Amino acid sequence: TVVSLGCDIPERIWGSQLAEWHRDISTAQTHVPLQPKKADEYHIKTAMRTAFGIPIIANEQTLAVLVFYSQQAIEENKQLVDSIHAMSIPIGMLVQQWQAETALKESKAKLASEKELAKVTLQSIGDAVITTDANGYIQSINPVAESLTGWLQEEAIGQPLLTIFTLIHETTREPIVNLLDCAVTAQTTADTVNHVRLITRRKDGINIEASVAPLQTDDGRLLGNIIVFHRASKTRQLARQLTWQTRHDALTGLLNRKEFERRVRQAVDNASTHHKSHALCYIDLDNFKIVNDTFGHSTGDELLKQIGQLLRKHIRTADTVARLGGDEFGLLLEYCSLGNASRVVHEVKEDLKTLRTACHGKTLAVGASVGVTAITRETSSAAMAMSNVETACHLAKRKGSNRVHIHQLNDVELDQQRDEIQWAAYISEALETGQFRLFFQSILSIDPACPSAEHYEVLLRLRNPTGVLVSPSAFMPAAERYNLMPLIDRWVVTTLFSTQALHYQHVWSQTQLTHDCDSHLYSVNLSGASINDDEFIDFLKAQFVEYKIPPELICFEITETAAIENLEKATQFIDELRSLGCQFALDDFGSGMSSFAYLKALPVDYLKIDGRFIQNILNDKIDTAMVTAIHQMAEVMNIRTVAEFVENEDILNRLKTLGISYAQGYGIAKPEPL
Repeated sequence: TVVSLGCDIPERIWGSQLAEWHRDISTAQTHVPLQPKKADEYHIKTAMRTAFGIPIIANEQTLAVLVFYSQQAIEENKQLVDSIHAMSIPIGMLVQQWQAETALKESKAKLASEKELAKVTLQSIGDAVITTDANGYIQSINPVAESLTGWLQEEAIGQPLLTIFTLIHETTREPIVNLLDCAVTAQTTADTVNHVRLITRRKDGINIEASVAPLQTDDGRLLGNIIVFHRASKTRQLARQLTWQTRHDALTGLLNRKEFERRVRQAVDNASTHHKSHALCYIDLDNFKIVNDTFGHSTGDELLKQIGQLLRKHIRTADTVARLGGDEFGLLLEYCSLGNASRVVHEVKEDLKTLRTACHGKTLAVGASVGVTAITRETSSAAMAMSNVETACHLAKRKGSNRVHIHQLNDVELDQQRDEIQWAAYISEALETGQFRLFFQSILSIDPACPSAEHYEVLLRLRNPTGVLVSPSAFMPAAERYNLMPLIDRWVVTTLFSTQALHYQHVWSQTQLTHDCDSHLYSVNLSGASINDDEFIDFLKAQFVEYKIPPELICFEITETAAIENLEKATQFIDELRSLGCQFALDDFGSGMSSFAYLKALPVDYLKIDGRFIQNILNDKIDTAMVTAIHQMAEVMNIRTVAEFVENEDILNRLKTLGISYAQGYGIAKPEPL
């Protein structure tokens, strides 16, 4: 019956009786046209469901046969019904067995299908995949992994992972050997490995991104590992390139100043924590500007590259070399004493001598000034270390080219140099915040032939960070060294003219009435840097016009040293301003060996005799002779003389006997606020 209904139970499990029923029902379907009742149909289906555990779906003809035989069996042979019920238990077991066998076959087929699908997936995906066993030996490697590593699967299987998958850090080049430890530590989540390079079988490098994950059982037992990786993306490569550029100098490929200072900070921390010592070196090429000016910047750039390569040869792998500025380089020698550092920089200095820049038949040797300092537990900060080594380098340069200065504790020269640097920084701030003050010191006429009226020198004072007014001797060396004098000179002229304009105009109007134009004079000091500044004369002319200052009342003082440094420029400067009506005084005269020779070329109105000759004029015959000679020469050239540093009445009287025109000093008048 079940077979005739189209059920999917194999015919072999029913036996011959069911086969006989099958034949009878097939015959009945043809010859017995019966119409079953709905109730009979329901009972038949229910009985078959109970007997065989399956639903029955039959057409009307089949149901008619079933109804006929069922009714006949119930009425004529109760034993048949009982036998059907008796068969339900073994038939149910057979059904369950068949269902289990079918499920097993389906499970195996599904597993095989999934395995094949996984295999095909691994073969076709764009990422490289390597799997290992629990001990780190390779079990599989897909085609992408074969392509990237250079190893075929049949060669790779059974090999240790690190043999096939060799990684180094892309920046430090240090090997990465704990890759599988990352997976174990990560447990169920993949651990991403970034900034790495894969060393292929061909020994070249590929930047990759990788992730590592463990394969584990439900109870945590490690079955193996899976490594998925691919070439670094273009975004990653761009990010890496930008990172490189922020840390390196584009021309030489060396580290830049920012990265160098970061490593110096690390060295300072290491010295403080572990009581270690490191050496810091600052290298400044001598006269590198001449190379650029003579041969061009392209030649200068090529020279800088060669110097970078030369410096690399003299350091260890753990050391650091950087380009700190245009022609400045830095070395950080880790765990290195000052003695060893001194040996290294002297070797560098000697090798630099062998470099020759040649172009158009001309050659130029390269020299360098080098500063060296130690980084120890006493080094308070990276800023202090950099300040010490830069100052040491500046001292080396001041002593002449191709020198080395090693900074030691209690280094007096270094302290003086550092003071100048601090003053230079403070001067710029003081100009903006109004910390400069103008003073004046009267100049007395001591020769009856010279007019006696208002005559003074304008002096400069600076309020230091503690609020104390200091004289130019404290800050002027720093201002001169760091080219700040033109700014100071401009401030002095502008401030003097703007505050004294009305007074000077009144004085000039009075002298015009009395025809006593030489009686009033106001002296202003100018630096050699301002004299050599092509724009400074135009600035002075503009100030005279703006504040309506009579040029005849102003006397500019320049030092003998500044004048003879560029005699032609100084002469031109003096002539142009004297044509406006200004007067000039040559300050500190007599300090140079060739003072008299240069005096003939300089059209000045006053000679201010160096105060060192005046201070000892009472006791030193040579000083007396020098002052006498200067005054006599000035008289011949129709130049008036001014004696500085007149401290007392006795010196003043001696100067009168020598015929000196004017006297200035604390014995005459002390400086006062203007």
